[in-house]
Amino acid sequence: MRAIDALGPRPTDEVRLPTAPESAARARRVAVSVMRLWGLEIQADIAELLVSELVGNVVRHTGVRTFGLNLDRRRGRVRVEVRDASRSLPCLIDAGADAESGRGLYLVDALADRWGVELLPRGKSVWFELDVNPEPLAVA
Repeated sequence: MRAIDALGPRPTDEVRLPTAPESAARARRVAVSVMRLWGLEIQADIAELLVSELVGNVVRHTGVRTFGLNLDRRRGRVRVEVRDASRSLPCLIDAGADAESGRGLYLVDALADRWGVELLPRGKSVWFELDVNPEPLAVA
């Protein structure tokens, strides 16, 4: 199955994935496929890296069974959300120079134009936005 097929009829539909290390690869493929579908080749690499970091946090830190991935394009930006049922909030930590982990949210902070966390009735959404060229206006 192609990665884009997992999205259903619209690229903005949420994709549900099991919370397992191998789901990071599938989430990356979905993100890259959608970004390319939207003609955003340049931003696809950044989205791929940041999705990997957010999914890695879900796998390592939440203990939930599944998570959701959602991509949404609006005029001038793409918003990517990773949703899970844990209400535990992610935080930036001071990873030492020799630490092998703990830098994921710093990458998100450095590469995304905006990012944040929203508490939901049943969990949370960790999201980032990338600024992109607005879609051309349709001519009537």
